Amino acid sequence: MGYQGNCAIGRKSVRRGSCSSKAFILALGLGFGLAPQSALANDEAQAGNQGQNAGAGPPVAADAGQDIGLGAIVVTARRVSELLQESPVAVTAMSGEELESRSLRNITDIGGTVPNLTLTGGAPNGGGSNSSVIFIRGVGQTDFLPTTDSGVAIYVDGVNFSRSVGSVVDLLDLERLEVLRGPQGTLFGRNTIGGVINLVSSRPRSELGGYVEATIGNYDRTDFRTVLDIPMASNLNSRFAVSYNRRDGYADVRAWDFATSTPGRVVDDRGDQNRLSVRAIFDWQASDNFNATLAMDYAHSRENPAPVNLLEYTGGPKPVPALGDLWNGLVGIPNGTPMSTAFISDDVDTTFGIQNAVNDLDQGGVALTLELDVGAATLKSISSYRVVDALFGRDGDGSPIDWQSTLNDQHNEQLSQEFSIAGTGFDDRLTWTAGLFYLNEDNTDRNHIIVTPGLYSALEALPGQLPNPVNTSCAPPWIAPGCPGNPINVSLDIDLAAYNRVQSESYGIFGQASFSLTDALRLTVGMRYSYDKKDYTLEHRRQVSNTFVVPLTNLNDSWDAFTPMVSLDYQVTDDLLLYGSFASGYKSGGFNGRPLSAAEAQSFDPEYVDSFEVGFKSQWFDNRLRLNVAAFLSRYKDMQFSANVFNPDTGNLELIIDNVGRADITGVEVELEARPVPALSIRGSLGYTHFNITDLTADVPGVTADSQQPFTPRWTGSLGVAYDWAIGDGNLNTRIDWTYQSDSFADIQNTPSLVHQASNLFNARMTYTPPDENWDFSVWVTNLTNERFVATGVQTLDSFGHVEGTYNPPRMWGLTVRRQIY
Repeated sequence: MGYQGNCAIGRKSVRRGSCSSKAFILALGLGFGLAPQSALANDEAQAGNQGQNAGAGPPVAADAGQDIGLGAIVVTARRVSELLQESPVAVTAMSGEELESRSLRNITDIGGTVPNLTLTGGAPNGGGSNSSVIFIRGVGQTDFLPTTDSGVAIYVDGVNFSRSVGSVVDLLDLERLEVLRGPQGTLFGRNTIGGVINLVSSRPRSELGGYVEATIGNYDRTDFRTVLDIPMASNLNSRFAVSYNRRDGYADVRAWDFATSTPGRVVDDRGDQNRLSVRAIFDWQASDNFNATLAMDYAHSRENPAPVNLLEYTGGPKPVPALGDLWNGLVGIPNGTPMSTAFISDDVDTTFGIQNAVNDLDQGGVALTLELDVGAATLKSISSYRVVDALFGRDGDGSPIDWQSTLNDQHNEQLSQEFSIAGTGFDDRLTWTAGLFYLNEDNTDRNHIIVTPGLYSALEALPGQLPNPVNTSCAPPWIAPGCPGNPINVSLDIDLAAYNRVQSESYGIFGQASFSLTDALRLTVGMRYSYDKKDYTLEHRRQVSNTFVVPLTNLNDSWDAFTPMVSLDYQVTDDLLLYGSFASGYKSGGFNGRPLSAAEAQSFDPEYVDSFEVGFKSQWFDNRLRLNVAAFLSRYKDMQFSANVFNPDTGNLELIIDNVGRADITGVEVELEARPVPALSIRGSLGYTHFNITDLTADVPGVTADSQQPFTPRWTGSLGVAYDWAIGDGNLNTRIDWTYQSDSFADIQNTPSLVHQASNLFNARMTYTPPDENWDFSVWVTNLTNERFVATGVQTLDSFGHVEGTYNPPRMWGLTVRRQIY
C-alpha cells in the first residue's frame, strides 16, 4: 500500500498502480487498437482457415470451408428454451465464454454493456459494496433497506435474489447471462417492472474435467478459480466451482493534523477485495422422464468499504438554520476538530474518512429443481432457501471526524416455491405454461446512525435559547434550541439506534400461451395475479437523550395486482422477425424505513409500469450480421421516490419514500453482432432513454417536472472487437471493449456535485492458446484510460450542508493463467 507517485489525469490526480505500469498499459492499448486495422489486409487469405463460435465471443479456429456465420443463441427469457432471434422480447444474452473474454467477472461489470442498463455496486445511503443499484429503462431503486424492493430482479437458476444486499455476485461458471428489458410481470412476477437479470449456471458434465486458473495484478491482486466436473454414477453428475479474489484497496485513508490543518500519513485503505464464492451442482437423471438438480452456493467476504469522498461543504443553508455551522460553533471549533472544506481532497483516491471500515458478508442458499415429463406436459418444481448475513459501515462525510456515519447489521432469510407446468398442443401450434409461486421473507436491519455527535449535549448545556427575536430565556415558548430540557434539543440528538424487521409473504398465479395463427403469425397472451402482505416492526431510539423517535410499533399492509401481457410476432422470412407487445409490471408497496417521527412510520403504495414495445430481429449476409432493434413507451404510475429532505418544522433531515406521480419513458435500443470474416467478431449496442415526469402528486423539495431520474443516462453505448491471430499452430485472441454513458445523476434532486459525467470506459484482453489447447495465457486491463467519475453519493445541502460521493474504480490490470483438466 505504498505511495507510488502521481499522474495528472484531468482535474484530479490518480495514483498507485497507474504510473509504474504506464508504458506497459499504453503499449497494450495501442496493440489492441491497431490489431483489427492491420489484420484486415489479410482477411481474405485467412478466411478459409478461421471459424465461428456462438454469439460474439472470441472467434475460434476452424477447418477450411466451414460456415463462418454467427452461432445460434438459446435463451429462456420466456421460461422456455427458444432461439434468441425467435423470441419476441428485448433481451441481451452473453455466453460464459464471452463474459470471460470481456473481463466481466462480477455482476457490476455488466453495467454499460447492455443498452439502457446501469448497474452500480453500493447503494447511495450506505448499502455497502455487496449491494447493487440497478436501473433498466429508467426504472429501479436506490435504497437497500428491506422496507423497500428493487425494480429489477436478479434470478440465478430460477431463484430470485430478492434483496439488494447480497446481490453483487460473481459471474462464476455461467453458461450464459440474460438481461430482459421492460416489465416481466407475467412470468417473473413482482418487482420486475424494469426488467430481469437472469444468470444460468453451467451444467454438470458426464466426463471428468475442468480447469484451474490463477491471476496476479496490480494492487497486489491474487485471484484463484477452479471448476471441476466429477461423474458420480452413470446417471449422476456433479460440478464444483470455486472463486477467490484478493487485492489491496485502491484508495488511501490519511490521518489529519488538526494543528497544521494538513494531511498526515496513510493509515488504511479502501476499496479492497477479499471474497470467496463456492457453488456445487448435482444433476440426477433418475429416468428418461425425471430429472433432479440440487444446487448449493456460499459466498464470504471480509473487506473495507468503498472510499467516500467529501465533495462539497457549505455548513447548511442561510439564513435558515445552518446545522453544520451550528455543530462547528458548539462542538467542532471548541474541541479543535471543526468540519471544513479542507477535507475535500484533490486526489479522488485519497479520503480522510476513518469511521466504520467494515463490509462483511456471508450468504448461502440451496435450491432443488425437479422436472417430470408426463408426455403431454412437463411438470417442474423449484424449491429454494437462502440466508444473507451482512455487516457494513459507511463514513458519511469523508472527513477525519465522526461527523456522519452509519453501521448496518442485516439478517435476511427467504423461502420460495414455484410449481409450473408447460406443454404443447394442436400439432405444436400451441405452447403454454402455467404455475403457482410462493415467497416468504424475514428481513431484519439493525442500524446505528450518527450525525453531528455532541450537538445535543452542547445545546443542553447552554444557559439560554439560541438568539431569536422572541425569547432567549430558559422557559417556554420553545422556539429555538438551547437550555436544559428544551424539546427542540432532542430533535438534534441524531445518535440513533434503529431496529427494522419486515416479514412478508408473496403469492402468485400465472399463465402464458402462444398460438401460431399461421405458419408466420403468432399470438401470445399472459396474465399473472400477485398478492403481497408485509408486517413491519420498528423501534428507533435516540441514544444520548434516551428518547424514542418511534417506540416499538407494528404496522402491516397488503397489496395485489393483475399484470397482463400480449404480443404479436410475424416471421417475415427465416431471417426477419417483427413484433409488437404490451406488458405490465408491479412493484410491491413498502414502508418508510427511516422515520424521524411516529407520523412518518407509514406505508407507501405499489408502483406500476405499462410498456408498449415494437421491434424487429434480423440476420443478414448468410448470418454474418445480426441486427436487433426495439422501441418502447412506458407509462410509469405511482412512482416511489426516495429523497433526502429537510423538515423545517422539526429541524430534522428526513429520508422519505412516497408515491409522487407519473412519468412517460420513451426509448430505443439497437444491438448488433457481426462476423465479417472468420477471425473477426464485432458486438455493439446503442440505447436511448428519455424520462419525462408528467405529474407530481406530492411535494418533494428539489424535484420538478424537469428532474432527471437517477442512474438514467440519456444515452448508453458499447462496442467490442475481437480478432484471432494464428501464431504457428497456436492462437492469439485480442479484444478491446468500449462502453459509454452520457451524463446522469445519483439523486432525484439532480445535485450538481453528484453528476456522473459522460464517460468512456475501455477494457482490453489478449489471450494466447498453445497448440495443445491445455493452457491459456491472458493479459488484461480494465478502465484502460483510467477515467474517473462520481458513481454514487448523498447530499444534505438543505440541512447539514454537505455532499459525499464515491468514485468508480481506477485502471486495473492482470496476468491470468488457465490450465485445462481432462
